Amino acid sequence: MQLKRHEIWRAQYRVRRYMEHLDETALEQRLRDVITNLTILSEAGQLSLRPVPREGEQWVILWTHILEEYALRGIGLPASTSPEGILLPKTTWPDAPRAAKAIKGRNLTPGTYLVKYGKERYIRQAYMAGIIRIAPASSYEDPSLNPSIKDSELQLSVELLPSETKLHITDGQTGKPKGRLRPVGNIKVTQKSRTNYYVYCLSTVYDYRLFDDFEANSCLIIGNAEGFLTSLISAFEAECRGWHGWHSEVRYIDPLNISDNDIDVFFGKHFRYSYQKEYRVVWLPENEQKKLAPVLLEVGGLSDCADLIAI
Repeated sequence: MQLKRHEIWRAQYRVRRYMEHLDETALEQRLRDVITNLTILSEAGQLSLRPVPREGEQWVILWTHILEEYALRGIGLPASTSPEGILLPKTTWPDAPRAAKAIKGRNLTPGTYLVKYGKERYIRQAYMAGIIRIAPASSYEDPSLNPSIKDSELQLSVELLPSETKLHITDGQTGKPKGRLRPVGNIKVTQKSRTNYYVYCLSTVYDYRLFDDFEANSCLIIGNAEGFLTSLISAFEAECRGWHGWHSEVRYIDPLNISDNDIDVFFGKHFRYSYQKEYRVVWLPENEQKKLAPVLLEVGGLSDCADLIAI
């Protein structure tokens, strides 16, 4: 007998029941995070699902695992799941999203550009005069920021399963092993940056929903990404001596399905934000820093490497 895909995914989850030790609040938050990433805003302005079997499949698998965990607990999905924790796209149907209209007829090939979303005043200033604001990582913890932006960029946590973790007790005087501890729940491991740092965030996708998420009405589509990034890093290092820049795509981390050795606090983020497809530039100091002020750079007009889109 041939099993259906969802039956295979459920069986696989039962072999490694990684959500077993989550309390109801944490399990429901994970449900919200998966829904956030499974949904998209369509070109027609409707709430849709990511296409399967392409990028949507991983989220369908995680959704199936959540269903199986609730089933194993003998309860159904929570009927009162609050939409406040679900970062759903804002629908515009029957009208098409303004962001879709703004690039109608234009072909954007994935992987060939970067996008900087923002308010038109600042995006136009960057495009015309090359004035770019670089923010400290600590500023993203500001409680006034919306949930799509607010995050702790100075630390990143994972949870190790008790069945996959060995904890040894060592004698404080002799240094010899005294035995093992057997944890009864997940073990939270947090990597913290010892220093504050600077970060500049972009995206690798032009996504209609991101305008709302980032409270933006404009963006730069940067076709010559390498040239832009080189200029940006050089301008910062000329302005701020003793700082060194790197750039890379962000790696999104499922805290229940990764080891503590894979944590990167500078280029890693919780998988809740995976749909944002972030690309970032990070500058680290030679000496530890705590309080930092934003830096304004002048890199010159960007018309030779980017296009301005206003919606």
